[in-house]
Amino acid sequence: MGPIEFVDSSGTSVPPLSSLAVNGVVYLVATVTNDNEQLGVSWTANCGSLPPGGGTNGVISTVCGAFSPGVTASGPVPTYPSTGIIAEYSAPSVIPKGNTVTITAHAVSLPSVTSSVTLTIVAAGQAATPAIESPAAHSAKNVESVGL
Repeated sequence: MGPIEFVDSSGTSVPPLSSLAVNGVVYLVATVTNDNEQLGVSWTANCGSLPPGGGTNGVISTVCGAFSPGVTASGPVPTYPSTGIIAEYSAPSVIPKGNTVTITAHAVSLPSVTSSVTLTIVAAGQAATPAIESPAAHSAKNVESVGL
């Protein structure tokens, strides 16, 4: 799986971010290599001490933000209009414990294959800041033996 890519609402690549204001929105794409079953990725957000998704008793918490849709097809985004590939992430309405949210894309066909990015959630009115390009800006676990 490649790194999570930041895109605009039409799927055009934009520079990655390192921070996002509360209630801010960012668009994301993840590409699963050799996604032969075309199952794509599921998205989770983790912050503070909450587990991924933050749910309890079957209720999904939006304390760490929310995705729409929560599962997307594998990228890249085609040049023609398409839906279901771009995930819209909405930051939480308050700054979470620890000030960060880790967004993770999980390959549906093998959920242990992931790619993650961490964003610092800042107060409303503060601009989202671009990430400094480096290999550490994204992390990805790849399982070569299964071809994902």
